[in-house]
Amino acid sequence: MNDPDKIMLPCDICGQQFQFGRHIYNGKVIHTYELTVCRTCYDSNHDGWAPHYEQKILKHLKEKGIKVPERNESGWLPRE
Repeated sequence: MNDPDKIMLPCDICGQQFQFGRHIYNGKVIHTYELTVCRTCYDSNHDGWAPHYEQKILKHLKEKGIKVPERNESGWLPRE
């Protein structure tokens, strides 16, 4: 049975729906990027955003007028 009070959001990285509210938070808000991502994407990119996500993130930053953060030691965009 669907719970009408369950808050579901799409992950800004992978597009999958995840619950984000009503006492269950299976995602994370990344204020630096103004993104809301699922727990899987967040946890899987602990050492920086994988290169295959870079174009999507850079496009989002440009659209929002957000400065691109300094890259980490691996040359990847930092997770936060």
